[in-house]
Amino acid sequence: MEQPNAFSDAFQAFYPRIFSFILARTRDQHVAEDLTAEAFVRAYRYWDRLRHEEALASWLFRIAKNLVASHRRRTRTLERALDRAAHLPQDGNGTLPDPEEVVLHKEDLARLKRLLSRLSPREQEVLSLRFEWGMDSRQIGELLGLSDVHVRVIIYRALGRLRRGFETEQAAKKAVAVS
Repeated sequence: MEQPNAFSDAFQAFYPRIFSFILARTRDQHVAEDLTAEAFVRAYRYWDRLRHEEALASWLFRIAKNLVASHRRRTRTLERALDRAAHLPQDGNGTLPDPEEVVLHKEDLARLKRLLSRLSPREQEVLSLRFEWGMDSRQIGELLGLSDVHVRVIIYRALGRLRRGFETEQAAKKAVAVS
């Protein structure tokens, strides 16, 4: 398809349908918006590969379906990592930590999980590759088609958002405790 306005027309025609398709599968407005945007970025990037206009709808929905599947894999991977981290290690003597420490640890993990879910899918993926899989920024960049510097910026900004979120929630928790 080589019409100059063909992509714009396809975007106008299919955006609501692709968004609804993704929203129905993710049940998260923000994730659906991000994935829909990514679906059209990919469609634009590979627009010249579309041979027949009749295949446009199935092609766009296939892109969306693949993005939802990738998102689910990343989310499950992140949740498994958090669940593994939820198991408190025993101290050097083989004894379990104080029950109050266990409760605080689980609260912190729940807060971290909530804050991580607010990050973009790309930030979640980069952090998962870095901290769960132990990849360095160069390896992540090669895998995702990003520069080493771009990966480090994503990590820096995502960790900053997590830190600020933790601090904000901690301050709110203290304010409630004082009142």
